[in-house]
Amino acid sequence: MNNDLIERYIYAVTKKLPLKIRQDVSIELNSLIYDMLDERCGDISPSEKDIRVVLTELGTPSELAEQYNPDKDKCLIGSPYYSQYVFVLKIVLICAAGGMLLAKLMNCILDGNMHPVYAVFDIIFSIVFSVIIAFAIVTFIFAVLYHKKINVLNESLDSLPPIPSNNTKISKAECIFGIVFSVIFTVIFIAVPQIVGYVNVDNQFISFLNIEAIHNSWYLILIFAATGIIKEIIKLIEGTYTLKAVFAVVADDIISIITAIVWLLNFKIVNPEFTNQILLLSGSNNPDSTAIITKLFENFNYFFLAVMMFALTLECVTTIIKHIENK
Repeated sequence: MNNDLIERYIYAVTKKLPLKIRQDVSIELNSLIYDMLDERCGDISPSEKDIRVVLTELGTPSELAEQYNPDKDKCLIGSPYYSQYVFVLKIVLICAAGGMLLAKLMNCILDGNMHPVYAVFDIIFSIVFSVIIAFAIVTFIFAVLYHKKINVLNESLDSLPPIPSNNTKISKAECIFGIVFSVIFTVIFIAVPQIVGYVNVDNQFISFLNIEAIHNSWYLILIFAATGIIKEIIKLIEGTYTLKAVFAVVADDIISIITAIVWLLNFKIVNPEFTNQILLLSGSNNPDSTAIITKLFENFNYFFLAVMMFALTLECVTTIIKHIENK
């Protein structure tokens, strides 16, 4: 009997379900399948054809998972995306609210002249606004994935993926970290870029970032963050380094590199005043030292771009290698 086909089918069903019910469903499905085989074949050992007939009668893994899913009646976005949608939404909302709260509190501390009533109103409004935007973006992404049938696997018996080894599974923690990073990156750069800086000798806070340049390039920052979140969502749905997960990573890395090039070659993101203050604090009268410091900050865009391109290329290569190992 082709037990491997049955095990792969059960795995394809249970991986779409909440962790707490996977084992029970796996046991129940295993018993159901063998009961159906006994009824069909009697005392004769089931052939692979018999197994395929029984599994086909049960339906595709997504259809069967939907029947077992305790949240199926609450779905705003259809199977197989609902459970991942709720999971990602919780993470993004918490990050958006928490990140905005922390950023606004830091901004209030730095701006000592802000009236307390206005400060409270500004914090509440900013948190509510960021949560609404985060909810809209995540919902839109999953709605597109669902209604356009993007990333829905061909779930015929011949296309069932093998049960992955531990080193080829995509860690949920890795996906969560990527989503958290993208949300916090967006909150800081778009909402409160002025909090990135330092206090100089005169107790004046100097922003490291060029606020005007950041505000003028907000759409590029949003593209960079949104594609990163979409990539992590697809990785979360796939659960292992499938061809579609690899495509998502490679596509995101290409878009991110292009976005970074356009952003960092056209907008000077370092505040010139920050550079001047560093020169004053260094207290160096040596023209060579002054030139080195000035050059360092003037070329920060290129350095930042090089780091980003290296990291994105490394992620791309690593993902392809893991996909090859997963075959």
